[in-house]
Amino acid sequence: MPDYSNGDFGQPVDPRRGRSLRLDQQGAMPVAGQEMRRHLLRAGFATGLGGLQDVDLDTDAPEEDQALIWDGTKWVPGSGGSSPSGSITSSGYTMTGLRILGREPTSPAQDVIQELQVTNGLQITGGALGFITGVKGDVTISSDASTLTVSQATLAAVRDLTPSEDQMPYWTGATTAANTSLTEFARSLLDDADAATARGTLSAQTADGNLDALAAVTIAADQLIYGSSDSTWATATLTSFGRTLLDDNSASQARSTLGLGTVSTLSSIANSDMATMSSNTIKGAVTSGSPVDLTTTQVQAITKMKLRCPFHSDGQGACQLGAHPSTDQFLKNLNINMQLADLSTMSQVRIFLRVYTNSASANSPRLIVRYSTTYTTTVGSFLDIGTSEVSASMSSYTLANSGWVDLAAGAKIDDCYIAVIQTGGDSSATPRVSSLFVEFR
Repeated sequence: MPDYSNGDFGQPVDPRRGRSLRLDQQGAMPVAGQEMRRHLLRAGFATGLGGLQDVDLDTDAPEEDQALIWDGTKWVPGSGGSSPSGSITSSGYTMTGLRILGREPTSPAQDVIQELQVTNGLQITGGALGFITGVKGDVTISSDASTLTVSQATLAAVRDLTPSEDQMPYWTGATTAANTSLTEFARSLLDDADAATARGTLSAQTADGNLDALAAVTIAADQLIYGSSDSTWATATLTSFGRTLLDDNSASQARSTLGLGTVSTLSSIANSDMATMSSNTIKGAVTSGSPVDLTTTQVQAITKMKLRCPFHSDGQGACQLGAHPSTDQFLKNLNINMQLADLSTMSQVRIFLRVYTNSASANSPRLIVRYSTTYTTTVGSFLDIGTSEVSASMSSYTLANSGWVDLAAGAKIDDCYIAVIQTGGDSSATPRVSSLFVEFR
């Protein structure tokens, strides 16, 4: 490497490093004023200056605060570059922002300083870099740059930790620190740029209201979860038998699980179909396990869909109530008009009658259906057979109908005594009916 050493201080100078040289500086010492410039010019350094070659001071004479700038072929005066600033002290020249250039090392033992940026904490004395003493806050550099001392408590806490593989330091207090694990997987999560990438690393998905609602459901044995509304879940019972039905692959398999025969697939049943059922049994409702055979009583209860009890029917108005009083009496004032029926499987009752001659009574003339659990001829011992009065009016010439009324709980028995009671007359009018029926279902 060519030696561009400054003649006065012996400092190496590379003319093309930084492309500028201050005229007010020789080596590491500042030189100011026009007298030095004039001296240099009078010394005949038109083409060379202190060992610096290719200097042109003739084309443009240098002025105050200019520097020598390399224009590509020679050094000329100009305003480029940056001015170092500092002060001269008894120990040397201290400067911030100074760039120091040096020779390449000739042996491994030499300091390798090709280019050094000088900042706070570095001091140059005697025109050369002799040693380093630096203090920055609580960090101190030794004179031979071999020791770094940390005195600040928070930094010292980390300094005293022993590093190891897959560990990272963290502060446990204002002046205390510790190591914690940082696995390879954790590092792969920490380097993710956003939440979407982090979810990908975790193989997770975004938050979902349906999943949150599902997580809040409490389940138990033999239950399934179903959606009851948008973002709302509930549970329902799913028995072991129900699961055997759910795993069927076809309707025929489901019918087999339910114990159904070929009649279950018919849209209607003809007499010929009934003939083939003579040796078959009828299955009942399933609560658990397989369906069970129905008893004769159960079959009768199913087939007894409606029961009609006739109290009078001649079509000629022969049922004449005669001077119908306002107090309660058996129909036609005869206790023989009574029926016995099995109402244990029934749930509703109604009365309907054809009024042949209506009653002009103002006392709401009507016929009422009542019952007794025992045989009696005392009209007052009979109770309303429905949850409300089951009655039909005789004030109009019409087909009167009470409509279906729920049976009273006490009437749902076998051997239930049923009677029709007449009431609401005025002991003068004589209404007549041509037909009178009480029906149950």
